[in-house]
Amino acid sequence: MLDFTPLKSALDSLKESIDVTNQYAEEHKTNISTPLFRTLRAGVIQNFEFTYELSWKSTRRWLAENFSFSTQSNFSHIRRENRSGSV
Repeated sequence: MLDFTPLKSALDSLKESIDVTNQYAEEHKTNISTPLFRTLRAGVIQNFEFTYELSWKSTRRWLAENFSFSTQSNFSHIRRENRSGSV
């Protein structure tokens, strides 16, 4: 059974970074081009990228565990089918 605790933590961190950035933007409506805001925004982007990658890896592990197939070959097949419009 897969442990989704790291993914949940990543999602919580992403939500928190979005909330903090939104709060800062609300409080400083006229001056959101500050270095602090750019740093907060970069943190949100980094959190998103990390969470996206972790969710993709978790999905691949879940598929491999539940359907017992090689994710590499089957994902290639799914991509080809998707491009052709079959999926």
